[in-house]
Amino acid sequence: MTFSSYDLAGEDPNPMTVAEVDALKKLVSVESLDFANPTIINIGAERGTSTLAILEERPDATIFSIDINPSESEFENLRKAELDTTKVIRILGRSQGVGRAWPFWFEFIWIDGDHRYLAVKEDIQVWLPKLRKGAIIALHDYFEGEPPRHNPSGAGQAIRELMGDHELICEVERIRAFRI
Repeated sequence: MTFSSYDLAGEDPNPMTVAEVDALKKLVSVESLDFANPTIINIGAERGTSTLAILEERPDATIFSIDINPSESEFENLRKAELDTTKVIRILGRSQGVGRAWPFWFEFIWIDGDHRYLAVKEDIQVWLPKLRKGAIIALHDYFEGEPPRHNPSGAGQAIRELMGDHELICEVERIRAFRI
């Protein structure tokens, strides 16, 4: 494989850094996510960095990739990386609305969509009850204090308010992940 998720990663303000791609791969690895053929929710598909990272590590996963924008770049990058595009189902819509209607349990969720505080808070509230016991919720664009001007994310505040009762299993740059 000559093209990979690392080709889409870079230093901030890129969507994901190389260290964050490494962390995401570790989170979905069999050692961390001990479910065969996991169902994974990926909120905020953009150009597919997270989707590629997940499938590179877990080709047995089925990914539901949710975004409000129709974009071919995610699937173009999957094809360039020679990954199985049939393992990714794109859902167009607001993640909160999709989550309220979601009828199935799943094993992993990556939240990296709308970064406004209320949107991240609602994503957590809507999707968290649908995770299996032992599953993982991972969130991107966490900032401890005031977020930088180029990324006015409210994820940090939402995570601090809603995830305190869950086991923190990963803190890498802007990623926070919890075992449920």
